[in-house]
This record gives sequence, C-alpha cells and structure tokens, in this order.
Amino acid sequence: MNNVSMLKLCISILLLTFSLNPFAEPAAPILLTPIEQCEKYGLINDSGRLENSINDVSLINETHVTCIIQPSTIEAVAAIVKWSNDWNVRNSTKKIGISISGTKHSQGGHISNDGGITLDLSLLNQVFKPVQNNGYWEVRVQAGALWNQVHDVIKQHHGLALANKIQQSSTPFSVGGSLAVNAHGRNFSYGSMIHSIKSIRIVMPSGELVEADRVINSDIFRLAIGGYGLFGVIVEAILELVPNHRLTGNNEYFDSIESYMGYISNKLQNVDRGEIVRGASGEIISERFSPISYLFATVSLDQDSFLKGINSYVYSQKKTIDNTGWVNPDPEPSLFNKAWFTKIGFGLKRKGYLVKTAQRFQHNFLLTQDTRLKILTPPIKPILAAASLQEPDLLQEYFIPVNQVPAFISSLRRVFNDNEIILSNVSLRFVPKSSDRSILSYVSETEDQFSIVLYFSTKVDKRSITEAAKWTQTLVQHAIDLGGRHYLPYQRWPTRKQVERAYSMLEKFAEFKKYYDPQQTFTHRFYQNYLEND
Repeated sequence: MNNVSMLKLCISILLLTFSLNPFAEPAAPILLTPIEQCEKYGLINDSGRLENSINDVSLINETHVTCIIQPSTIEAVAAIVKWSNDWNVRNSTKKIGISISGTKHSQGGHISNDGGITLDLSLLNQVFKPVQNNGYWEVRVQAGALWNQVHDVIKQHHGLALANKIQQSSTPFSVGGSLAVNAHGRNFSYGSMIHSIKSIRIVMPSGELVEADRVINSDIFRLAIGGYGLFGVIVEAILELVPNHRLTGNNEYFDSIESYMGYISNKLQNVDRGEIVRGASGEIISERFSPISYLFATVSLDQDSFLKGINSYVYSQKKTIDNTGWVNPDPEPSLFNKAWFTKIGFGLKRKGYLVKTAQRFQHNFLLTQDTRLKILTPPIKPILAAASLQEPDLLQEYFIPVNQVPAFISSLRRVFNDNEIILSNVSLRFVPKSSDRSILSYVSETEDQFSIVLYFSTKVDKRSITEAAKWTQTLVQHAIDLGGRHYLPYQRWPTRKQVERAYSMLEKFAEFKKYYDPQQTFTHRFYQNYLEND
C-alpha cells in the first residue's frame, strides 16, 4: 500500500471514529426558514400568493406579516410554536414573532407583528359534551370556538339547559380571545372570565403543552388569562357552567347619573353577592348564587338628555329553570326580514338619526329577556352589518370606582360635546371587587367599579385618528385621576406613561414575560408599543 492510500485509510478511520463517538455534540436539526415555513403551511389568497396582510375589525391596524397559518390541531400549534422558538434561539438578529388571532375583535394591534406570523385559531373550534364534576357542570372547549358554538352544545344536554357563567354581552367572539383579554360581561357576582375558568391547556413558547389552573402552574393560569397572547397559545379551556335559570327583570329610569348611583349604592348595601368555595385543587365545593344575576344600565344619547338619562336593568334569579334551551335567533340581514330593519335602524343611529327611537327598541327588547341564555344571546349580526368601511365601529372601556362614576360621566359629556364623534351606545356594567384576579387585571381587589363601555365610529384618515387619540388620552387621564383605568384590548392611543400609571402591575407582568418567554417568541404591536425593552 503506497503512502497516499495509507493516508486515505487513516482519514477514513478517523472520520468513522468521530461519527461513532458517543460524546460528540449531535448535529442541530435543520430548520425551515420563516419563508419556507410559510410556503409550506401559510394561507393562500385569491391571487394564489401567501396571505401577507392582516387587520382587525377596527380597520386601523393593517399589518404586513410573513404569513398567516391556520392550524387545525393542538399538535400543529405546538409544532409551529416550537419551530419559531428554535429559530429565534439560533437567529437572535433575525427573530420571527408569533401573534394569535381569533375573530379579530381586539383593536390595538394584538393579532399581528410586522414581518411576523399570525396563528389563526378559527379551525381549532371543537366543543365537547358537558360533564358533571362533584355535582357541577363544566364543558371543555377549544380556543377557536365562538360563544354561539358553545351555546349550541350546552343549551340542550339530556333534557337540561345550561348557560355560561360569564361571557361578553354578545356571541361573535372566540373563547380563546375572551380568555386572552379576560373579558367580562354583565353578571353581577363575577366580574371577569377568570371566575368561570376551571383550567386551561396552553402551548408555551418552547412548544410544550402545559395544564394550568389555580393550583397547578397557577402563575401561568393568571398570566395567560388576561395576558393578551404573550405567554403562549391557550388551546383549550374547561368552562364552569350554571343552570339556565329563569329571570325577572326590573327596569327603572333615572334622569341623572347621580340619582342612579344613589339607587345602586343603596342596592349594594345588604345584597347577598353569592360565593364560590373551592377545594385544595381548585374545584368547586359549593356555590351560592346571588338573588341578582345581572345588573347594568344604558345611557341616553338623544340631544335632550345626552349622557344624563339612565335606564337601569336588574335581573333577579328565579328558583325555576328553563330547560327548553331557547336562545335569541341571530339571522343575517336580508331584504325586509327583521334583522334587515335592525341593520337599517342601527345604521341611522350611527349617524345620529332616530337615536331616541333606536334606544326605545333596545329597551323593549331587554324587557323581554327572561332567562340566562336569552341575556347572553342578543342578535348582533345586524349591528355588525351596519358598520362602514369608511367609518368603522370602535369600542373603548373605562373601569371607574362606583363613587367616582358621576365625575367620569361629566368628563365624558364634556369631551364628546367638544368633538364631532357620534356615540352609538354607552352602557354601564357592574364589576365587583375580587381577589381571584389575573395578574394584569382591571378588576380592583378593594373596591367595586362600573365599566363604562363606549361604542362609536370614526373616520380612518390621519387627521381623524390624531383627534381621536387626543380625546382618548384626555379620558384615560380622567379615569386615572379618579382611581380607575382603561381597558387594554382597544386602540394604542393612550401614552405609555398613562398605561404604566393605570396598570401598576405592568412591571411585574413584564418580568414574568422575560422569564417565561426569553426569546420573545410571542409578540404583537400592542406589546411592542407599551412593554418591549422594559
């Protein structure tokens, strides 16, 4: 054997030795690039190209993304998240952020990040059959399911009609989205969604699927609910249910906010607020219902009594249960059906016409709602259909201590009299104090509040948006000065300093974010605006 052959043999033996060395570092698996990942899994638009633009219902947050991926299984969600986290570990200067979308009703850039990937969870929408646990009903639901899909399953189960304990005042929202913003409804005893959640399953930034409740991974439970999609993808939740009690509605009209608040303060003094007692593992041991099921009010918007007149609605629970499972129908508007007339009426109200007539129709409808399921299923499609692409409907919400509500309404009246903004609806919803809260919480631990919900429309040109941001900052500042705060799912118009003042726990929240998501795998424009680099 010549020298060359001998050298080749030695090299071959050395290479074979290293390849069999059990102590050698394993080669890192090859990762797809973001473009390759999107080309493999991303949604394709009508032009045959990757869908690379996304907006929410406000139409003011259009964002260019690398793609939108629509996983249909929990395993697919976990695989995408793990890929993103692994990519970010290896490519610290070219990270790819994941945002999460349901029905796109958050209006502050929460569903996207520039150049990132949005996970659309609408196909992850299974609702399983209700089961009893320790005598109390619950249902397992995937995050992409809409609330009306939940009703379809729970409204009639072996002759029983069940209802969600807490839910927004209508149904076009996804369950995952409601949990991400820790939504509240009009329930008297329980202010926010977290009160009705037994447990969640969440895909963490590493791609690991984790169970979380009040005992197991309790930090994750309280961070993810109300965490705006920044700690992982909530893929499933177990919702606690209640029987579909019959209700008795009581309505009173007050000609001033001061007289209404006097009425409320008197009503709150001695009323039994109900109680949930949980065991060591977080399960319900006993539950006592308050005689009041729902408490809210609408505010007059007509010229004569603008933001002064108050229609109060208090729904008391009866001992009997309606097991028919009847919910309010919500058909799409079509020519001359009832929904079409509702759409026309609300469209006129949006422009400031027939306001008193529209509010009278709303009042008459509310007087007919006599079960929990009916309260939770008002027709919403005609109202959404009345929206304009040139002047989209927007929401804002302010949480104000009960004794400061008249002062805030007075500020609200001044702001809207000074600006050319037409309010379509203003409502007041009671939010009780609670210690069972998410970490980034709008609920006070020490005092009751009212949520003041504004529904309005505005043009989307630069001048109109600038003016809207200015009066929004005025209202946010008034709320802070009165010991309250604004709600975070809406526009990025408050200043960073205002958000920090309104939410004193923001710094703690940001520290948890760094701990659980060091690669910043989950991000969105709202986070980048208010929390990034903290």
